[in-house]
Amino acid sequence: QLAPRLADQGVQFTEIAGNHQILVTLIAPDDWHYDLPTGDILFTMPVLIAPQNNRIAVETSVSTLHELLNALADGPARLEHIYDY
Repeated sequence: QLAPRLADQGVQFTEIAGNHQILVTLIAPDDWHYDLPTGDILFTMPVLIAPQNNRIAVETSVSTLHELLNALADGPARLEHIYDY
């Protein structure tokens, strides 16, 4: 996954595919609570093949995506996908 590696190197994004807002999904333990520095939860749903985990959809601005990605590096939640619409 390239975006997390770029964010780790200090890259800040301005737009992705012409978008200034972006949807990302995370996989996290079901007892994890969203406390990342940016983004709003759109929905949470259980992962059917791993019921101890939830899929969390988060909308965030592309300009703060690096903050979200870097915050994920330290915790139990992990990036699943960045949707470029």
